[in-house]
Amino acid sequence: MKFFLTLLAGLILALPCFAGDGWKVFSKPFPIYSATKYGDGVVYATGGGIRIKTPTFDRVYTSDNGLETSEYRVVVAGPNGVFAVSTYGMVAALQGSLNGWTMLNRSYLANSRKVIPDASRLVKDVLVIVFEDRIAFFDVKKEKSILTISRIGDVSFAVFPPKVISIHGDELYVSTGKKVFKRKMAWDNLWDDVRLIDPDSWTEVPTKFPVYGMAWKGDSLKMFPTEGTWQWDGDVESSSVQDSSYIKVRGQELTAAGLYENGMSIIKWIFLNSDGTELLIASEKMVLHDHGDYKDMGVYAPYELGSVYEFAVTPDGGVIAASPQGKFAYCNEESCPEILYFDETGIGNVVDAYGHRMKALSVLPDGYMLYHIWGQGFYIYSDWGQKRVKVLRPSKGYCMDEYAEGFTISVGSTPAPDSSGFLATTGSLKGYSLVYISRDGDMSCLTHVGNATMAGPLVAKVADDGENWDVFVTTRGSNGVLDVYSVSPPSRNGGRLVKNSAKKVYGLKDGFMVDLVLDPKNDVLWLASSSKLGYFELDQDSVRTPASISGFSGGDYSSLALDPHGNLWLGTAGQGVYRLSRKGNSNDTLSTLHFTSKNGMLSNSIDDIAIDPLKGILWMAHEQGITWYKRNDLRINDAFMTDSAVAEVLAFPNPFRPKIHKYISFDFLAEDATLSIYNRGGALIRFFSGSDMFGGRVDWDGTDKNGKIVVPGVYYYIVKNSKTKKKGKFIVIR
Repeated sequence: MKFFLTLLAGLILALPCFAGDGWKVFSKPFPIYSATKYGDGVVYATGGGIRIKTPTFDRVYTSDNGLETSEYRVVVAGPNGVFAVSTYGMVAALQGSLNGWTMLNRSYLANSRKVIPDASRLVKDVLVIVFEDRIAFFDVKKEKSILTISRIGDVSFAVFPPKVISIHGDELYVSTGKKVFKRKMAWDNLWDDVRLIDPDSWTEVPTKFPVYGMAWKGDSLKMFPTEGTWQWDGDVESSSVQDSSYIKVRGQELTAAGLYENGMSIIKWIFLNSDGTELLIASEKMVLHDHGDYKDMGVYAPYELGSVYEFAVTPDGGVIAASPQGKFAYCNEESCPEILYFDETGIGNVVDAYGHRMKALSVLPDGYMLYHIWGQGFYIYSDWGQKRVKVLRPSKGYCMDEYAEGFTISVGSTPAPDSSGFLATTGSLKGYSLVYISRDGDMSCLTHVGNATMAGPLVAKVADDGENWDVFVTTRGSNGVLDVYSVSPPSRNGGRLVKNSAKKVYGLKDGFMVDLVLDPKNDVLWLASSSKLGYFELDQDSVRTPASISGFSGGDYSSLALDPHGNLWLGTAGQGVYRLSRKGNSNDTLSTLHFTSKNGMLSNSIDDIAIDPLKGILWMAHEQGITWYKRNDLRINDAFMTDSAVAEVLAFPNPFRPKIHKYISFDFLAEDATLSIYNRGGALIRFFSGSDMFGGRVDWDGTDKNGKIVVPGVYYYIVKNSKTKKKGKFIVIR
């Protein structure tokens, strides 16, 4: 991993691609909720987007490709296109170019009812969408809802939800489990079917058992008491039944162990190919069966990490992302290419990662990393995880606490202020201990100094005297205690961590502490519990909660981050991300910006966030993968337009074509500068200053003061502040 020169080259090379705000999602396309044939391949809907996979094409579409969310439960295909339905009923259509999706309808979202996975069907222009308490009929050509019904016959879907539907010609069959009904449908002109709303227009079909599966053998409807998939070529059967111990393909039983779990089939979809092969799909697996051979088709090479619950920002840009399964990867703007294991056995934190909101991954500027695996101890790596330096286990005689015999627990860690090593805590019934670990694995402990059995995340800074460290440790008790320590660093004490003083600060009594972040410019520490946000002014003795946060409804909080402009970013477990900005100099009055999956993030459930100030990227961790959000004002630009600037002021693309390019960007600007754009005659066209300059970049859409696109020609720009003045020119072409 290169440092400064690589960063500079990467920034300049990436410039034309990343003007202005932008979203990107990395996701592993599982679990699979719905699948259908697509040419000589398959398209399927998952919790991490929609994937199209053919022998020559493999792509996962997510919220940043027009889907507005990445959680889809239905995908259907027909002569008129491919359509998908999200968890709560948004309807999207695949663009003919395969570049993305177009949103057709959002009206069903208001119902707040979930779509039953894989139960919807497409007939001509009519998409039949099965919700948990209703059935909707949607015209994909007119992009409008035709009708929604909530009962058929003598059955209300609110009491007996629809379980499965089947369509054969002009007949629609619906099973509610105990009863099955059918109705003739005017698919070509459903808008004029005035009796569709009438429950009595449905006819009950006699059944001998509750029906949860239906399939057609020729013109004969077969009903089954279990879910499954069935199809016939004449009398030759291909089937896989839930809770069944067999899978049949073209009349032959398959016995491969990977197709079964606890002796029962896991296969939900079987697709027969014309070349004699079969595609077998389960919730977490896709296998090609080729005349007795099995090939894994589910691997998605661009992103293999899967779920992520924690980040650590690297000093030269990018993040290290941690997986609960014991893997991590270095992620940049384009990919998360490397998968490494914390331990050679692949042991991870699994449920403890989420249950304890762990923030235990720390990175030093030279590439040394510390990580804790629940119960196992601490792991030290160099070269950004490429080499394991040392494992510190509780049974090796180190001073770390053993919560139980041979079992140590730690929720948080942080780099030492002098980058000589790391600070962490270990839990104990006698009170947690504060631990210093050098990059070589030497350990020193302040034993049982804590005011709780277990600590939460922690941060540290160099004290005002320039010699000692101030360490802030959250606790995992109901009293919401923040422990503040003054310690003398090991470099001054022969490798020992020495406590000078300690104080207990009360606040945020509701929930347990999940994260904290230090704002050194304003001498304030922000803290989040699972249900409250608070701040601790470093010269005070208590944690306070803001008096007013406009546009903020609260929620289940998971993580905090601070951007270079002092804005606080708050991750939640179900409501996306909030940006909180101070009004004036007050910590008591905050305004908000709210971002959700509608903006482009993978999911509204966020487990950790981190800000890369070099690239200006907010990273978000989800159980389904990763989202990054790039915006100008997330960048740190203190050195722009100075002698130490990484690059000169730059305007791109040049020439600028307003009908092709969204913006022309002026980059590497000082935030206290102004930008003036003039035409060839010297008339001022646009002027930018103040908040326009946040992040050191201005993106201009080519319009004048009146909002009209400027005429083609040569234009000039002047960027200046009190110390520096830069001039340049660019061309506008229609």
